[in-house]
Amino acid sequence: MLEGKVTLPDAEPATDAIIIDGSALVNTLPPRTSKTFAEYSEMEFISKVDTCARKYHRTDIVFDTYQASSLKSETRSKRGHGARRRVTGTGKLPRNWRDFLRHSANKAELFDCLAES
Repeated sequence: MLEGKVTLPDAEPATDAIIIDGSALVNTLPPRTSKTFAEYSEMEFISKVDTCARKYHRTDIVFDTYQASSLKSETRSKRGHGARRRVTGTGKLPRNWRDFLRHSANKAELFDCLAES
């Protein structure tokens, strides 16, 4: 097995920066107590980013996008599309987060909203 051939370091390497995959964080952080997109941004997303970033001097958040002609986009289209919903700060959060994230335009607007926050 591969595990037997890898030696893990005794200590965490010294770093002063962190890069957070914003798309992955959004997928693993569905709304819990928030009612609007602005509340989700402040109370859940930024709160989690802040917790992760406290020990670093620099924090970058990266949101991925897919080109319409990419293999990933083709795979996504086969999974189906969620309902289109406009993302505004005062807009109410969808009941079904996974379905909401299936629509590319929803994610693009959400990522823009989170990046602005």
